[in-house]
Amino acid sequence: MKEQYIKQVEKELSLPRKMKKEVVRDLNEIFNSAVEHGETEQQVIERLGTPKEFADSTAEQFGIDN
Repeated sequence: MKEQYIKQVEKELSLPRKMKKEVVRDLNEIFNSAVEHGETEQQVIERLGTPKEFADSTAEQFGIDN
């Protein structure tokens, strides 16, 4: 589930490769940390929103129009 979500975010992101790698690394950390604290992958996904929503807000943080 996590891998599928991250792959989809990667597809939706219109960022340079280096930034994409950073986002993917951060996403893995978000999932791992949340699971360590008792959250399920499904709960994390619900909190982050759809891959498209997450990609759009992430691109926005980088000042890029996704």
